[in-house]
Amino acid sequence: MKFRNLILIFILIQFQSLWAVDLKNMAFGDLKKGQANVEITEDDFDIINPRLPFKIKTNLVNKSIQWVRLDDILLSPRARIEILADTEARHLSLRYRGQSILLQDYNQNKSYTQFSIDLFQPDQVEVYHQGEKLGEIKILTKQKVRKRSHLIDYSCSKFQLQIAGLENEFLTVGCKEIIAGEFGSEKPMLQVYFALSDYKILDGSAPPYIVTLNNNATSTISVINDDGVIKEFKVKATIPQRYKRLKFALGLGPYSYISQNKTTETDEGWPMAYMLYGKLDINPSTSIKLFDAFITKKTTFNNSGLYLSNDIAKLLDNRVTVNTLLGFQGLYFKAEGNDSADNSMIFPQGIEVTYHHPFDLDNYQLVFGAFLSTASDLTYSNIWVRFGKRVFWELNYIDWGDANHYIRTYGLSVGFPLASFL
Repeated sequence: MKFRNLILIFILIQFQSLWAVDLKNMAFGDLKKGQANVEITEDDFDIINPRLPFKIKTNLVNKSIQWVRLDDILLSPRARIEILADTEARHLSLRYRGQSILLQDYNQNKSYTQFSIDLFQPDQVEVYHQGEKLGEIKILTKQKVRKRSHLIDYSCSKFQLQIAGLENEFLTVGCKEIIAGEFGSEKPMLQVYFALSDYKILDGSAPPYIVTLNNNATSTISVINDDGVIKEFKVKATIPQRYKRLKFALGLGPYSYISQNKTTETDEGWPMAYMLYGKLDINPSTSIKLFDAFITKKTTFNNSGLYLSNDIAKLLDNRVTVNTLLGFQGLYFKAEGNDSADNSMIFPQGIEVTYHHPFDLDNYQLVFGAFLSTASDLTYSNIWVRFGKRVFWELNYIDWGDANHYIRTYGLSVGFPLASFL
């Protein structure tokens, strides 16, 4: 089986697993569902009922938690609470986040209701009987050690956002980049949105909260719960002093290299291959990308390309981005002992799929991409799998052939940022 076929099978397996994960987060109606790598259940919360002149029973409906994206930025868990009270519905009303909720009749002299609440926005359910407020139903987080309690959204990936403190408290964080200034001298800022399960900021206002960061600053935030307990945590991000649209990266690593000149095939072993990557951002969804792959031993092969990249789809709560690559490539091949070189222009078109936070690894990206030939008289394939953050690993396969030449090369390289401009 060809090496490129193995890579394609691997890509298909990964996409099958991605779609399987997404089934439980499918959205219906106006709410935008999201994916979260923090596992919470109804058992993680306690409901504290007030003292009332009648009996009341409350609980979170089993398997009712769904993650909802607020303002298209912040993920927050929502669950359904059900309330059964030993009093007539006409005498009882509830109020949650300023909205009055009336109950339905249930058997004799009882009332019942069920509605959605936000678990990371700690507003209480107020209980009114014959117009008089009798108390509040409180939803609190159980205190226990968790492997993962902080949800840092993929929108924070490029800024290497870090949270220090509140390790045993539920916290959700989302990011929005703000670019200000004239072209060529733009400065980025980062708006960090957050909400907690049991805590509010000291002024008592409701989440989500926003802190703005720039120049790699750190923000120390104080929060307080209903019992007056104050805690602190720090938010830190890596933000460049100036927004630069043009970025370059360099990659290198050993590649298997087989070349063929007419009828003679030569296995050239595992020489070092060198990769250059470039990207010019036009807007958040469109960019110009370039690459150059160079390998030499007995023969020399160079493959370069220039492409317009455009995001055409976002899947799985925008965690997966699909973009097309439309452009052209140049090929250079020089055989051993031959003074002349083969230069040609080809037009393979490509697609690239980026998966943010793969395997629940914050700030990482997993990228699948391929260029395939559009010409019937030319063999060309370029398939890659890339994984990492600023420094990344890339598994790459390239084969090219025409009537006179053929090369096949594949290997593993490491890539790292080289320079940025504009």
